[in-house]
Amino acid sequence: MVFMRGRGLMKTTRIVSILAFVGLFSLALPAADGRPVSDPANPHNLSFGATHGRTQATDDSQPGAKEICIFCHTPHSASKQGALWNRNDPTGPFPLYNSTSLLIKDIPEAQYNSTADYPNGASKLCLSCHDGVTGIGTLLDRTLTTNHETMENVPTTLTFDPVIDLELTHPVSFVYSSLVQQTIVDRGRTGFKIPSPDLRDSQQRVQCTTCHNPHDDRGEYADVPPFWRIVSATSANSYDDLCKHCHGPIVTSDAHHTDAFQR
Repeated sequence: MVFMRGRGLMKTTRIVSILAFVGLFSLALPAADGRPVSDPANPHNLSFGATHGRTQATDDSQPGAKEICIFCHTPHSASKQGALWNRNDPTGPFPLYNSTSLLIKDIPEAQYNSTADYPNGASKLCLSCHDGVTGIGTLLDRTLTTNHETMENVPTTLTFDPVIDLELTHPVSFVYSSLVQQTIVDRGRTGFKIPSPDLRDSQQRVQCTTCHNPHDDRGEYADVPPFWRIVSATSANSYDDLCKHCHGPIVTSDAHHTDAFQR
């Protein structure tokens, strides 16, 4: 019995030590905290109790209208798309980013073409709301009444680009591996870098979630887009701070690249 107590004490001590280390490490990070999705002011909180004045449930008598996670997730009978997903797949069609200077569409390993599974991963999940067609309250296990039927109906004065046009949006759902990066560099576009693994998905693909964290809103920072993944409390250039994880300064004479960063 004494032996068990000793082991328990040692285990508890180790846990406390680890938590203390993690806490100190978190305090040292420059990133500023945002509003979690449980916050009624977070725009991705679509529950009846939301206070952001944007899209939300309007009939509190409907089962689930006061819940938060239900608009995207369900513990039972979820979609195979992943993350216990509670939404139907968007139907499309979805065009590729339209730029004559884009190299990844000519690199087979990037898998960025009209014949590939596109969009895929987290980006496909985002489009189950942001395609402008799918009903916001239309879930796999129920339908909830919301004040805006689709994102197309959301006034642009209330939100930032409610409908995502992939033809005019930074490319997503492509593989950005070291091989793809090196191929880009070999073709004369120096300055591109491989971001940390947590900014790509498990298949090394760049997705909407590379730049946006759907659960953490940084709306109090006016100089960055909504749900911006990296916001520094000490830097005045939080927008660029995230971009520079992949894009470096221009070191090319390519006439298509004349702005501050490679695209």
